[in-house]
Amino acid sequence: MEHGEACAADVFYALRRNLDGINKERIEIGEKLIRGCTYNSFAKYWHWFKLLKLIEPVDRREVPIYDFLEEKVFYRLTDKGKAEVRAWEDPIAIAHPEFR
Repeated sequence: MEHGEACAADVFYALRRNLDGINKERIEIGEKLIRGCTYNSFAKYWHWFKLLKLIEPVDRREVPIYDFLEEKVFYRLTDKGKAEVRAWEDPIAIAHPEFR
């Protein structure tokens, strides 16, 4: 939301940096560290965010730094994505309540 649009990798790395800051504070007060997700598990959630129309692609693309990578596709929040809360927390349960 802060930047208007971003690719999945940029969002993942911003979340990891935020978690690193939180964990530094937890170390200082003697709390157990919070273990973050892998990029692979984050990518699965990103897929659900697209299916639930919480995010949508924009026209911006970037060429990858290595030939074997796919081009970066950028997304922005939809109006639904800005209004939703529960779908961000557990998108699978929203899409498939029968699984819960």
